[in-house]
Amino acid sequence: TQLRVSRLRFPLMLLCGASAAAAACSDAPTAGEPFSLAFDRLPFTAVVLGDTLRDTSGAAVLPGAVVYGGDGSPIADAEISYLLLDRGATLVDGRWIVGDSLGATVRVVAEAAGIPSLPVQFQVVPRPDSLSLETAQLDTARYQPRARISPEDTTGRIEVRVLHRPQAGEPVGVARWLVRYDVELFDGDAAVANDSLAIVVGEGGRASVLDTTDAEGRAWRQVTLNGARTAIDAVDSLVVSVTILGRPAGTVIPSLVRLAVPVRPR
Repeated sequence: TQLRVSRLRFPLMLLCGASAAAAACSDAPTAGEPFSLAFDRLPFTAVVLGDTLRDTSGAAVLPGAVVYGGDGSPIADAEISYLLLDRGATLVDGRWIVGDSLGATVRVVAEAAGIPSLPVQFQVVPRPDSLSLETAQLDTARYQPRARISPEDTTGRIEVRVLHRPQAGEPVGVARWLVRYDVELFDGDAAVANDSLAIVVGEGGRASVLDTTDAEGRAWRQVTLNGARTAIDAVDSLVVSVTILGRPAGTVIPSLVRLAVPVRPR
């Protein structure tokens, strides 16, 4: 859910009686009038130096603020302006964010009909051109048959690193970049399509297939096996695939790594 900033900063106490008194209620919001503004995240967490803001599919996009009318419906043609609070990026035509200072952290705010948003941050980063699997291998993934999910049924960290490889010098990590983890389960040679048998988790064991790289370009996730599901007994291995998101269309880079792990009961 998005945080909305409303035009009405304090509760309105209106006494609207019949006839002429009702006219005094003109301050009440109407369907077509901007009433609130939702803008608490950008379509992506970073902008490549010299490139525009893109979404997870790699398409160039606007920052994405949404204006709502008094009835709660979005106003498609609402005029929205953006302001950068820090150096490190520029606004083209007042709407398109372009990164122009490597490593800069930039705050952006949106405004519509006098309603301002809170600042949202992004970082200007080098272009990602490769993905490295930092986890060489994992031991057998084990589960307790007929038992509820427990920390013991979780694999080690499956860590990757998103890299930029300059023409000269060592590769550098790309910070604040999104990667996605997916799991395929195998029964012999056939894939088993059941997401509830193996769950991708992050901090605190919470289900999460997406991770954002840290300052060194590293991301990680783990896989929890569900021993309470009898179908897990038929699984003999799992394959974890990790993909770089947000690549511009036509970009050809090794963006996918795969790690195979055998599965056995305890």
